[in-house]
Amino acid sequence: MTTTETSVDDAAFDFNPMVSPHREDPHLFYRSARERPPALSATLGAYMVTRYEDLLTVIDDRETYSSKAALPMIYDNPPEVVEELRRGGVPETTMVVNEDEPDHERFRRVFDAGFTGARVRAMLPTMRARADELIDGFAGDQADLVAGYAIPFVQTVISAIIGFPAEDTARVQGWTDDVNTLWNPLAPVADRVTSARRMAEYTRSCRR
Repeated sequence: MTTTETSVDDAAFDFNPMVSPHREDPHLFYRSARERPPALSATLGAYMVTRYEDLLTVIDDRETYSSKAALPMIYDNPPEVVEELRRGGVPETTMVVNEDEPDHERFRRVFDAGFTGARVRAMLPTMRARADELIDGFAGDQADLVAGYAIPFVQTVISAIIGFPAEDTARVQGWTDDVNTLWNPLAPVADRVTSARRMAEYTRSCRR
């Protein structure tokens, strides 16, 4: 079988991890991107900074490079998605990664209080038990380490630290998946509408 490689120049330096050829093999793009200056991605609606030296410049210059648009907010969506969010009373909130100093540090202090060394050490028995349970559940000679281990393990630990009941772990993961869909500008609008409806239902249930 003959395969044809697509260069970054052919792809107009535009990266979309959801479609071919980047979905199957993003490494050609990565290799070329590390050699190029920042460029605007029409698909992502953002500048792609891929060279190490350029990344250091962005990280070190907070005055020029703000974090305010680091991630799209869930209300930065098409009207039909926003309509579902508003109907359900989903609040318009900010995120730590979208804040510059001094607000970023203020938010971080709140989050850091939940992840002190003492609290993490106290969680070790639960973490080990959950890790053993997930690994024991692997079937056959192959396993999906992301879906079968990483996601449920992290979700269990974070839910326990925050204080969600163990029986709500799957529900919390559903919230996380829906928020990620609403953040994703590449997700189909129909999927985002569905996630917005579920977010609205979550919000209503929390208020009951």
